[in-house]
Amino acid sequence: MTYLWDTHAVIWAMEDDPLLSERARAAAEERNENAVSGITLWEVAALVNKGRIKLSIPLDEWLDELTSRLPVFNISGAIAARCYNLGPFHGDPADRIIVATALIHSLTIVTRDQKIHAYQKVASLWD
Repeated sequence: MTYLWDTHAVIWAMEDDPLLSERARAAAEERNENAVSGITLWEVAALVNKGRIKLSIPLDEWLDELTSRLPVFNISGAIAARCYNLGPFHGDPADRIIVATALIHSLTIVTRDQKIHAYQKVASLWD
């Protein structure tokens, strides 16, 4: 396992959105090297519920498709504890969980989020 996908990045990959960078697109094609955090499933559902995104298929089918393609890291005690030991780098709890998951499992985060890119304790990929 190499890559942990941030929520926006996995949405763009699954929806074949042109906003997905070429490096991220190449990472998506690496078999058995990609995963998501469990918080990403919740974030996608919340975004759909709020009307902030529209998926190409119904939400439950979309989430089933995602979880059939990628392993999902659940929020363990170690991840929950780690997300509160990251310092003040990011205020979004979901992003903190994603970063903590990447640190615990030694993964590179696929993200466009500049706050995550600036956080030097975790590896990230985009451009």
